[in-house]
Amino acid sequence: MNVIKSFRLVSAGILISSMVTSLCVAASTSVEALLETAIPAAATTAVVALNTLHNGRVVSISTFETTQPVEQTLAFYRSLWPASVDGPGTLESTVGEWQIISHIDNEYLVALQLKNRADGATSGYLSITQLVPGGSIEAVSLALPPGGELLSTTSHIDTSPQAVTSVVRSNAGVGLVSAFYRDTLEREGWKLVSARTNIYPHVLLMNGPGGSLNIIVSEAQDGSSVAVVNRVNNHD
Repeated sequence: MNVIKSFRLVSAGILISSMVTSLCVAASTSVEALLETAIPAAATTAVVALNTLHNGRVVSISTFETTQPVEQTLAFYRSLWPASVDGPGTLESTVGEWQIISHIDNEYLVALQLKNRADGATSGYLSITQLVPGGSIEAVSLALPPGGELLSTTSHIDTSPQAVTSVVRSNAGVGLVSAFYRDTLEREGWKLVSARTNIYPHVLLMNGPGGSLNIIVSEAQDGSSVAVVNRVNNHD
């Protein structure tokens, strides 16, 4: 998977939740790039995440709202980012109800994730990803359930305590995945604080070596499962 495709998928949905401000000094220009990105006259933005490390790269995100429909917004950015001798100015894709348009601006990937609202207006997100790795994520050992794959790891750094959020997809059902994590973590010394497994999504709260865990396991449309594992490390 090349860089552009990888980050188009990132902007398609996994990043937005569970992000907090991160003060990564070396990546301060990521914020500047976000604030300097042109938007249509009818659009407004609001910052929701600054300099968050996602899979080792710095990402800043804002909401994006405009009274214009999605197609008119896409036309604005196609005009803003025309093709050149270096290649196409934009890449576009559709993921469910989302329309995604992205553009490389020097060392940054600029991506918009947009969808039409019932009133004809547009809602979405604007993200700026630094293509050069901008930091490291503290290693967290995370077992994978049967048929599982790690989709992403996001670290909220320079905060106390540190939090690491991992997203895992599995072909197994919700019940099997939540039971797998409960059994595996209890063997590793974690203690169950509370559990909700009678309705979807399943939710587990656990305390253990050096911190706490909350695990939310949801069912995807294709019958697979998606687990969001948030670990908070309690450093002195």
